[in-house]
Amino acid sequence: MNSFLLYALESGLSLFLLFGFYFLVLRKYSNFLFNRIFLLVSLASSFMIPLLDFGFMNEVILYQVQLEPIVIGSPTLNSTSTNTFSILPILLLAYAIISGVFLVKFIWEILSVFNVKRQSSPLFSELVGEKIFLNNKHNFSFFNWIFIREEDQHNSSIIAHEKSHTQMLHSFDIFMIKAFQIAFWFNPILFLMERELRLQHEYAVDEKVLSQSKNISNYQQLLLNQVFQVEFNLLSNHFNQTFLKNRFIMMTKKENKKWSRLFLMAFLSMAFISPAFVSCTMDSAKEEINEPQEVTQEPIKPEVPEEVKTEEAETDTKEETFLVVETMPMFPGGEKAMYTYIGQNVTYPEKAKKEGIEGRVFVTFVVEKDGSITEVELMRGVSDELDQEALRVIKSMPKWKPGEQRGKTVRVQYRMPIKFTLN
Repeated sequence: MNSFLLYALESGLSLFLLFGFYFLVLRKYSNFLFNRIFLLVSLASSFMIPLLDFGFMNEVILYQVQLEPIVIGSPTLNSTSTNTFSILPILLLAYAIISGVFLVKFIWEILSVFNVKRQSSPLFSELVGEKIFLNNKHNFSFFNWIFIREEDQHNSSIIAHEKSHTQMLHSFDIFMIKAFQIAFWFNPILFLMERELRLQHEYAVDEKVLSQSKNISNYQQLLLNQVFQVEFNLLSNHFNQTFLKNRFIMMTKKENKKWSRLFLMAFLSMAFISPAFVSCTMDSAKEEINEPQEVTQEPIKPEVPEEVKTEEAETDTKEETFLVVETMPMFPGGEKAMYTYIGQNVTYPEKAKKEGIEGRVFVTFVVEKDGSITEVELMRGVSDELDQEALRVIKSMPKWKPGEQRGKTVRVQYRMPIKFTLN
């Protein structure tokens, strides 16, 4: 879950930056094909590049995690693992339900197109690769299907408009962004991007139709006539679209010749570089490690896992902190088995019992890449007897299943509070 949240944050931030650049700089630029490519590449790269491991940093990384306290009593031994309410299952369920709603809506829109096709009658056409169907409601296109109202079947501009949508493969763009919306419905940029992508589709088609007819005023009048028809809100590209004001402006706008191809390619390269930059920046974000607080008799709440890069004797690497650990190490049998093992193997020292010594011992240890336990050290102690007993049991633990980060095994440091208490 932590890995998914980090991935969603990286991809969302990258998409936000790229869409912001498009909206501020490219949106009113009249190279519609370039704008369309920029949006699609931005979409794909923002969600694909964060999944890649660039391997820029190969230093030994140490991740530090605070464990829940275990209570050792006398004369009986017992271990406790705090049972806390987790909101994670609720969040996962909510995510699945909302994604399911978007998926059902997506399927319903596809079935609606097939329903319109079933109610329409095919029209013989000399068009190669496209099929025309007559209906009594809407003008739109869906992949290589063109739907024309019966009263518009002799209007060459409308047919040319919808034919251009099919030839430019605009339906593939809509399918692509709809798929991302199902998985990442919580990202509002995806819905804004769909709107802009549809607008670029209409700009490009208008430009192509006008390059053939050359009569802008008649074409604009045709758009005005069409816009008063019933809105057809499906996956299709349809002639009856909004954004008329922007479309009218673009019809008369001349392309800026000062924009060189090299300059345009520089903009397009941002769609690749920005996600990689965001991903690497997130991975190398630094955060200070807080020292443990003074020992008290109150239960210690588990800290949020954080990845910490530390110095080692054989390397000169600098300390670096990460946000999450993708796959945590696991004691054989799981966390509950670990607490059981410690509880059954710790013996309350007789001298400490006689002297009434109680307290919480903090021990740190490292789970190596091969799962072995090393660097068992005392972080904060109570008495020599309790401290040595805590260190002995931690050193005796069997090998763990090692942790992983981006598909590679890593060293993970744990802090284990062991509370000795007399009944």
